[in-house]
Amino acid sequence: MAETVLVVEDDPANAVLIETILSRFGGFAVVASDDGDEVLRLAAGAGLAAVLMDVSLADTRVTGNKVDGIELTRRIRSLPGCAHLPIILYSKLPGQEDGNVTFVVEEGAGVWAPTPQLVVRALTRWISRPHEKARVVQTCERLARPDAARLIARSIAGLLGKKPREVGRNDIPTYSTG
Repeated sequence: MAETVLVVEDDPANAVLIETILSRFGGFAVVASDDGDEVLRLAAGAGLAAVLMDVSLADTRVTGNKVDGIELTRRIRSLPGCAHLPIILYSKLPGQEDGNVTFVVEEGAGVWAPTPQLVVRALTRWISRPHEKARVVQTCERLARPDAARLIARSIAGLLGKKPREVGRNDIPTYSTG
């Protein structure tokens, strides 16, 4: 039985192209969706070999709220049993993500797979070489800084003389001048 890959892509032509390449040339079974709620349900179900995620999802929503590929990846990672599910981001936000991609690749925490052929190669390699995938997962765990954005925002606010309002872990912090 073929390994199943979930493709998260909001452009129908791209979704068909990726599905065709993965199934014909990679031998994978493919499920595709751009509905965030459905993506989370599919990821929570057992049996996915990997997720391919477009970063810049235009109209993808989870419980009515717009999400991009980064947020959807975070939500998948928080699901029981999905912490080590390979998620391959195959697009990036021009200018904004260049440094992140370079860092991830240079540190061995992932691969940059901007073409369908490179995506198939990465998936096939990680599925056929579980030790290689495990090494990438360990590197990701070592490098993870889930509170980095919050700490940066607090540092900037401190430099501007603003005090952060106490918020929960998933809240967006707000700042006051007093």
